[in-house]
Amino acid sequence: MDLRRNPELGWNVLLGISLVAIVLIGILGFTKPTEPEEMMRHRSQKSQSSFSIKDSNDASQKAIAAIRKRTWDMSAEQLGPELMQRLNRIADDHHVVLSNFRSGHTSDVAALSEAPFIATVDGSFTDIVGFLQALEQPETKLAVNILQITASDQGVGKVTATISLMAFMVKEGI
Repeated sequence: MDLRRNPELGWNVLLGISLVAIVLIGILGFTKPTEPEEMMRHRSQKSQSSFSIKDSNDASQKAIAAIRKRTWDMSAEQLGPELMQRLNRIADDHHVVLSNFRSGHTSDVAALSEAPFIATVDGSFTDIVGFLQALEQPETKLAVNILQITASDQGVGKVTATISLMAFMVKEGI
């Protein structure tokens, strides 16, 4: 290869080498991130995922605490007498008489056990309404399912209310 006779060949070779170098620089410069950038991106993703896990754990703990506030932490056998005492106190406070109290069969639903109860109370209509409002407060940990009010034969203005209640208990290990 004699460049004196063919100077254009030298320029062509130099142009080809330059083009190959530019393409290689472009490929290496634009497709592969530099090491510090990759480490920064990894750290950012790691911190975002740790915040996300922490937020999920916090939300889960809040939900569990809310459930525990509204559920009983005792067996169904212990719950019946405890609930009867509480209902008697609430009935006394609202001037109604708890004339009947029965428990039903406990059933399991997901992570909870449902314990049904039926209470019958006698009194004036307004006193029964006050009794029901007290039962529906979150601290009683009861849900009123069914309410049936009938006229009572105990006197004028007296009614009998049959109330179906549901108490929820958290299963062991939750």
